[in-house]
Amino acid sequence: MKINKEQTDILVGLQSIDTECVRIKSVLVDLPRKIETLDADLEVYENDISDRENAFSEKKKEYREDESDIQMNLSKIKERDVKLLSVRDNKTYQILLREIDELKKKNFATEDKMLENLEYTEKEEGLLTQKKAEFEQAKTEIEKEKEEIGIEKEQEEKKISELEEQWKNISQKLKPELLKSYLDVRQRTGSVAVAAAKNSVCSGCNMNIPPQMFNELQKCDTLQLCPHCHRIIYWANGD
Repeated sequence: MKINKEQTDILVGLQSIDTECVRIKSVLVDLPRKIETLDADLEVYENDISDRENAFSEKKKEYREDESDIQMNLSKIKERDVKLLSVRDNKTYQILLREIDELKKKNFATEDKMLENLEYTEKEEGLLTQKKAEFEQAKTEIEKEKEEIGIEKEQEEKKISELEEQWKNISQKLKPELLKSYLDVRQRTGSVAVAAAKNSVCSGCNMNIPPQMFNELQKCDTLQLCPHCHRIIYWANGD
């Protein structure tokens, strides 16, 4: 198919626009993933704080329950102390003493546990405050990033619209049969329909072009297809 330099430049221009559109569409596809990643990062913060708050509440509940158990045991000890004053037989007396001793041991163990819980809650309360501050900072930063992503999305979508309009205007200057060939090749290759031939190599597939074909290309008056990738190829004038 006969072709002149002007028509070749139009084909190259269309390819340049299509290449940029593919790049922008790739960016647009990736933007929602970025937002999903940011939301996932924020959820990690939220889950960590929630887990810590639950553990903190559980420890405080245990502390209150242990406190109640100690008071109940103290009441039992007091009751047995009173009984000791009126006991007459040694067996009952010894039983009461053992019961009092067991209750005191329970209280000692419970007090140790309460002390551990108290140390934990005091430390965890500080960590929770720190984690919540980190969460608020992260939330602010993430919301800012999401806003920037939204702006980028609008800008890239605007570029796509402008490029598509530009492509439409330029394509009207191309001969119908050339445009059809371009569209057919683009559909077959997926995106890149036009490739430069440099030093007898097709830049689309990096394969060597037959010498005779390359010589024909340098005349810039015929449309040639790469014998390997079947893209439209043109002489790059040594660029």
